[in-house]
Amino acid sequence: MQEASDLLVLDARDVMSTFMVDGAPNADLFSENAAKALGRICGARENVSIRAYGEMVDLLWQDGQTTAAVRLEMLWNKLAMNHDFSLLCGYSMGSFYKDASMSEICDQHTHVVGMSGTAAPATSDRSSRPRVT
Repeated sequence: MQEASDLLVLDARDVMSTFMVDGAPNADLFSENAAKALGRICGARENVSIRAYGEMVDLLWQDGQTTAAVRLEMLWNKLAMNHDFSLLCGYSMGSFYKDASMSEICDQHTHVVGMSGTAAPATSDRSSRPRVT
């Protein structure tokens, strides 16, 4: 872990070990640990803009744990309903090229941007979702 004023860097696999139970993300443990991390960034400050970069879903997908990956995306969306942050997710496209289930991941986001930097076509109405990109 690396921490410097407004930056908190955590190892994705270490963080996952705090909430994964029997190969699946545990909702209560995820919420508890994510809220602690967000609290560490805010400290005693109010009205802090938090931008989190996440790669845990991609790691699960690369490990072949696609159900756990989709579940984790859903937990991030649920967390965003009670905490103010923007989540930027990064994925290795090589993990998705042969898998039609990529739409399950895309459906969990408000915005999807391809490698070219252009927005990918929406697969469903995302307007009512929390802002997790």
